[in-house]
Amino acid sequence: MSHSDDMTLKGTLEKREAQKKRNSSPHLFSQPARWILIAVLILSPWFFGSIQNWPQQWISGALLICLGLWWFETAMDSRERQIVPYLSLFVLGGLIWGFLQIMPMPDGLGSWVLGRQTEIWQQYSGEPPAAIKASLNPEETWGQIRLLLIGLTGLLLGCRHFRSTRDLATLLTVCTANGVLISFFGMVQKLTWQGQMFWFYTLERGTPFGPFVNRNNGAGYLLMCLACCVGLIPIVMANRKGTGPVPIVSKEMPIWRQYQFYIAYFISELTAPKIAVLISAGVIGAGIVGSLSRGGVSAMLLAGIVTILFYGMARRTKNFSLLLLPIVLIIAGLATWVGFYQQLMARIDALDVQGISEANLRLQNWQNTWPAVSEMGLMGSGLGSYRQVHRFYSAAPETRLYAYAENQFFQALVEAGWVGFTLFCLAWGMALWYALFLLYRGQSATSVGVGTFAIFLLVAEGTSACFDFGLYLPANALLMSVLVGFLAFHAHSLATRLKKKSWLRFDVSNRLVQFLLLSLFAGMTLVTIDLSRRSSQDREMTLITSKVNHDSLTVADLDSKIKKMTELVHRLPTIDGLNYIAELFVLRARLMFHETIQVDGDFKNAALLLTPDERKALLEDAWKMTSLMQILENGQFLNRNISKFQATRFLNSPFVQE
Repeated sequence: MSHSDDMTLKGTLEKREAQKKRNSSPHLFSQPARWILIAVLILSPWFFGSIQNWPQQWISGALLICLGLWWFETAMDSRERQIVPYLSLFVLGGLIWGFLQIMPMPDGLGSWVLGRQTEIWQQYSGEPPAAIKASLNPEETWGQIRLLLIGLTGLLLGCRHFRSTRDLATLLTVCTANGVLISFFGMVQKLTWQGQMFWFYTLERGTPFGPFVNRNNGAGYLLMCLACCVGLIPIVMANRKGTGPVPIVSKEMPIWRQYQFYIAYFISELTAPKIAVLISAGVIGAGIVGSLSRGGVSAMLLAGIVTILFYGMARRTKNFSLLLLPIVLIIAGLATWVGFYQQLMARIDALDVQGISEANLRLQNWQNTWPAVSEMGLMGSGLGSYRQVHRFYSAAPETRLYAYAENQFFQALVEAGWVGFTLFCLAWGMALWYALFLLYRGQSATSVGVGTFAIFLLVAEGTSACFDFGLYLPANALLMSVLVGFLAFHAHSLATRLKKKSWLRFDVSNRLVQFLLLSLFAGMTLVTIDLSRRSSQDREMTLITSKVNHDSLTVADLDSKIKKMTELVHRLPTIDGLNYIAELFVLRARLMFHETIQVDGDFKNAALLLTPDERKALLEDAWKMTSLMQILENGQFLNRNISKFQATRFLNSPFVQE
């Protein structure tokens, strides 16, 4: 026998060791991808929730690297199949649905599939177009498609890179620590608030908390961090000090004696990690209270109650609810100490239930926009188009512009129609099924911890979604997708380990995974290039035209800026870019008009008789006269009180015509 060594114990062990080395080689790619993803999750909320294009560009670039490393890992992996969760199919369906909304439709098909969009397109174009789109705002829909693609990538990466207990605990710990930092920073910033975020960035509007411009968005992010902390509790509490059996408490003892024993046993088992987890939960909870978000606080309370209820029914434990007491005491103590509790109560008391349609305009907004659900046809009005839709159905003069419905479920129904709304609800329901499956069927501390975390996460975010969770924020969407991604993996993995067959057993071949990765890589490459071009435009749009004075810059400087901005808009036409160029041309006209005024003989003679301070004030007054409204009023004045010839001559001036 030529391979006689294989029949010995030594040969068998060597063969197994070689197999382990072949299987461990892909981890050379997995570890850096995991830490890149963790770094993105940590940094993304600190840049105003990554709402701007440049942090989204770096997020998409980092995800692109993770996808490439995963592809190399899959190519070197000796396994033939990988787990791809069912949940990704619903997100993929939403992505395809968004693409269909921005694709032009022939007039015949559009009139059959669409609703009021046909009428609106005809009004804007002046004649029946050859092809119409379901989306009333294709540019915003493309932005939501980018976000869905980032979310799908985060979901699959979370499913791939957080499988072991160590990696899972690392992610939950990092998210918990980030939540503690955001809460602490938010409370300090609020106590020292002087109208500037980070103590240097001035806001024109908004009610910020921490690095988030909107406190509801900040509370939604902190709820996810608190869910991570809740998931750590069963994992950490499973580590006992001693190795002996757990003491059994007789049911014949009085109930107060039983709880007395449980409290004493709980205190005796406390370690530094357990204390850190409890304090972290209290600090994050105090941060949610400090945000003064009524929806966030309500979601935290409801999620806590539901989590304890389901955990008690699934695990049949009597002492888990004892963990709630120190957490509640820490939250109440911190919130009361810094004065946030009184402010929150004042906000809640200000809510007049009888006059809620006037005090809280959201309900009136939803009621006005409800007809759009049936009038916008099968495909909805287009992802991200709520700003346009609600203005068509406004029943009174607008006192507030709603860019979002401030209710994720209602917004999904209006923008994506019944098909998109069904996909959204099915994805949420699938994630909830994962959580209950892990909580009821799991036996290890990791499975129970993931199930507990998921119950709190889904209930909290589902409740908060009714009050503006902020899923449209890239930082929130990315963290949510990664968290649900590893939840999906552990549910599918548990179904595979169980002897009893489950429909959750689902994996696909490596060839199909590689095709999926290449498709995602191509899509994320387009997204990264698109965000890079948008970031270039944003860097050129730093000049605030409304704050420019007559001596801030010259016409030549402005011409150079217009030329550069025009080149960028030619490469990627955007609404913001075109509007900004229009503002630059208006500013150029004002500068030329101001120069025309200065060379006027009467103006020059009057300026010679004035002091320097008076001359400066005269130039300021002349600059105010160059505003667009003043130019229009001047033309009307000349036409009405002087002569049509003078009015025509003024309006045909080079600075007006150009």
